[in-house]
Amino acid sequence: MDYYAGNEHSVLRNPHISEIIFRSKDIERWGSGIKRIHDECNRSNIRVEFKRLKTGFVVCFYRPERESDIPRVVEKVVERVVEKVVENISQNQKEIIQCMSSNPLISALAIALSLGISQRKVQANIKRLKELGLISRIGPDKGGQWVVHKRRGT
Repeated sequence: MDYYAGNEHSVLRNPHISEIIFRSKDIERWGSGIKRIHDECNRSNIRVEFKRLKTGFVVCFYRPERESDIPRVVEKVVERVVEKVVENISQNQKEIIQCMSSNPLISALAIALSLGISQRKVQANIKRLKELGLISRIGPDKGGQWVVHKRRGT
């Protein structure tokens, strides 16, 4: 593909759907995924191939030559992706993680009061942090506690 080589630009197939997904924060920007996958695989020495089909495209990842290299390569790629995710969380999300680290029993209401934002906004940020795998909850809303998954940058 010429796209990841920088010779082509991303084309939105359906701008209305793309806009909705972007506003829901399920994507961070348009047309950046394939290039980021390509660049990350190159940095990690993983051969990747993009194939165009009539109905879309396929991404093929090729295993390293030696089977013993697989865990190291996978760990390296996952680590870099996690670093990018952590870099892309909002300041409120970072502060929520800090509150949970300091006090695993803290409630969403207490976080909202501490940060000066609405409880609804705290709940939305908590949902996103869970989706990113940065936090999880053990137990019920009352009596449970937060677990902050230690990752570089948090």
